[in-house]
Amino acid sequence: MKNILKFLLVLSTVVPFQALACEGCKMAASKGISEPQTIMAGMAFSWSVVFMLVAFFSLLAIFGWAAFSACVQAEKVTSKG
Repeated sequence: MKNILKFLLVLSTVVPFQALACEGCKMAASKGISEPQTIMAGMAFSWSVVFMLVAFFSLLAIFGWAAFSACVQAEKVTSKG
């Protein structure tokens, strides 16, 4: 269990840095388009996607933890009886 948690921690800290912008947003910045509105919109879009992913996986982790703790409590009750 501890190995899985360590893996998820490493994965959650490494992956967001690679997911900052989609290919279209990166191309606009790398080819030298001098439209700051386009570049800023691309950055805002990428950060909003990262935020939504963090929110989704946080909720998934909370529900997983609740299910796990309920299973542990149920196991304690059935092993005593």
